[in-house]
Amino acid sequence: MKKKLIIVGTILTIVSGSIILFLGYKWVSPRFFPPDSIYRSPTASAAGHTIKIDNHYRIVTTSATTSYLWFVEEGENPITLIEYVEKLNYNDNYIIVQSVTKNNDSFFFKEYEYFIVDKEAQKVDSFSKKNYFLDECQKKNIDLDLKIKEEFDWY
Repeated sequence: MKKKLIIVGTILTIVSGSIILFLGYKWVSPRFFPPDSIYRSPTASAAGHTIKIDNHYRIVTTSATTSYLWFVEEGENPITLIEYVEKLNYNDNYIIVQSVTKNNDSFFFKEYEYFIVDKEAQKVDSFSKKNYFLDECQKKNIDLDLKIKEEFDWY
């Protein structure tokens, strides 16, 4: 009986340790040890920075939990396209975004919405399910992975 308990305990320890190491690598590492190519403006902080996508699109972070995708036209007020941006990526034609729709402060129980922004047409498609979003990305030949904001240059 004691041998079985020891074996089960060892297996649980190995599995939980592996999960903790994976989470540390996936979420903690990029935040504290960003890639060398990341530029951080001296005035930028985790709660106040801008990610410049191009001349018209920006991710503007105003607090620890609030980031917006803005469309900015020269000399005009910015237009908020998406609120509570958590992950994003972009290429020359598209911006893809994962935003939090519910339980923004929760670590495990957040609910998400997904977006594809056609930069040329200035069109935003939204998806409530990740698999629909991924299907549409595949149809449009968008070969990008969603990345946390810390993996982009901050201004």
